[in-house]
Amino acid sequence: MQRLFNSFVLTSLEESETVILFDFSNLAFCSLFAKAYSHLKTIHGTPTGHVFGAFQKIISIANQLGEGNTSLVFALDSKGGTEKKRKLVEGYKVRDSELEFDPRPDLKKVLKKCLCSYVSCKKEEADDVVATFCKKYKDKKITIVSTDKDFYQLLGMKNVTMHNLVKREFVYKEDREKTFGVNSWKKVVLHKALFGDSSDCIVTSAPNVNRGMVIPIINKSDGTVPSFYEELEKAERGKGKLSELAYSKILSNRDIVKNKYKIIKLKRKLDMKEEHFPGDIKNLVSLFIKYECNSLRSDAKFLVGK
Repeated sequence: MQRLFNSFVLTSLEESETVILFDFSNLAFCSLFAKAYSHLKTIHGTPTGHVFGAFQKIISIANQLGEGNTSLVFALDSKGGTEKKRKLVEGYKVRDSELEFDPRPDLKKVLKKCLCSYVSCKKEEADDVVATFCKKYKDKKITIVSTDKDFYQLLGMKNVTMHNLVKREFVYKEDREKTFGVNSWKKVVLHKALFGDSSDCIVTSAPNVNRGMVIPIINKSDGTVPSFYEELEKAERGKGKLSELAYSKILSNRDIVKNKYKIIKLKRKLDMKEEHFPGDIKNLVSLFIKYECNSLRSDAKFLVGK
């Protein structure tokens, strides 16, 4: 257990009070597609920007968010998780299966040589792993690092904050209100079930419906699908209000909204697997050399807690 930066100590998960919880796939793909790193390759033409970019982000964010005894945790997707949800909602994350290069195996191999932990759940997505982790470790101060707005629903938990991986800033209720217009974090799920989420290839359940007419109904509900439809039945319709056509569209798509809500709402009571790595400086440096990320070699001691 050694000092990583002046303001905090990098420790194991067990010893930590503060956890920086990375959405692993989000980190890997944001690094792969970042313009600053996407051109980087070895002399043999092997892409390396995803490794270099990810570690640049990890080190920078750790320096920004680390406090007291801090651990680095990475939430992993497991095979079958996305497919399971796709059975409920056609087209869900369909773009993920069309990628030519997957940056995750390389990054996962290098991170195993750092002082960190992996968490995963069999046949579940990392989103649900993050939710389960936050509930299990409610005694720790957790910052989720991701661009995925699905995590907004967890920000009602007292021990959880969220830091946008790309913008490098915290998410506040003003961000929720600006993006979704809803008056509580848990109602983000209902909003996305109704109006879709392009980042996950979830299409709207209310095509050509004025969102501004529906948000007050969402806000009157308790954030669940049954409560929303109860409020929808009571809502005034007509000129300057929700139209009869809009009402009919939303009403007829009730089962579709229910399925979308089911896959968007994060699970918090899964059987979670934890893998803990003590740090291996020799092999970490070797991998940095292999991927020609030579400038990261000076950070190797920091990343193994020495």
